[in-house]
Amino acid sequence: MQMGIDLMQSGQLRAAKAVFSYIIDQDNKFAEAWNKRATVLFFMGEFEKSKIDIAQTLALESNHFGALAGLGMVEVHLGNPKAALEAYKSAASINPHLLDVKKAIIRLEEELKGVLT
Repeated sequence: MQMGIDLMQSGQLRAAKAVFSYIIDQDNKFAEAWNKRATVLFFMGEFEKSKIDIAQTLALESNHFGALAGLGMVEVHLGNPKAALEAYKSAASINPHLLDVKKAIIRLEEELKGVLT
């Protein structure tokens, strides 16, 4: 797992994806491997694939606030601000100390003002 994280942090995204895919192949119930691969896919601009891996992470660990925050970021990039807001609010309800998530909620609520009412 650490090798994949190190590769991701050094920008070697394809190699990191391969490591996390291998881990998933060995243990498909390892939620954090799905989450890390979702992160790599996000950095690669593969937002739909990232969303699929996030869904798998959440199926295994429904209170994974990092995956929920990641889902918010994916939904923003896919042009779905309402879905992003919902994901961010879910993440914040689990971990209220996520400053970037709180900022995203405020920004999206402002952006959607009038649309949601």
